[in-house]
Amino acid sequence: MCVRKQVESVQALADAFRKTIDALAKEGKLSLLIEGMLQHAGQEHVQAAACEALAGLADSDDNQRVKVAAEGGIGAIVGAMQRQPSAKVQAAACRALWYLARNDSNKVRIAAEGGVGAIVKALKNHPADAKVQEAACGALYNLTFNTNNKAKAKSAGAEDAVKRAMALQDATADTKKWGQQVLDNLKNV
Repeated sequence: MCVRKQVESVQALADAFRKTIDALAKEGKLSLLIEGMLQHAGQEHVQAAACEALAGLADSDDNQRVKVAAEGGIGAIVGAMQRQPSAKVQAAACRALWYLARNDSNKVRIAAEGGVGAIVKALKNHPADAKVQEAACGALYNLTFNTNNKAKAKSAGAEDAVKRAMALQDATADTKKWGQQVLDNLKNV
């Protein structure tokens, strides 16, 4: 009974933290959100919740995508991927990079910060996680509209990783759709 209460307390704390992160993001206090990611780099739940909040912002409109990048969000997201190998962090980070890569300047910045390689690594390291596979394929789809990113994705092993993701028994329709788009983008590279 004591362990159950501890688990419930931790879950309540994590839920409260997610609400705080969402509020910071919505109130335009991105610098505090990103600073929190850096200060709590070893905390998986902090990294995942912050990446989810940044994904939500990046999904809303291009102005938000530009703000997230300008505040250092891309580097913080890629850093979270490098420090926290869990599927939860990788899925949230790939989703955030997917949405951020809807902006052409961000495509360049994501690649410069090591995002292309981090996304391919997430694909390779989490073959059984449908959320990682889908978000990673979506992110690579957006990123590979940039000529330089095509070469980076190809040299990082994106083609094989995407093919494996698409061939998985549990591959979602979106994983297959975005994956095929990535492969199409990488033709003739």
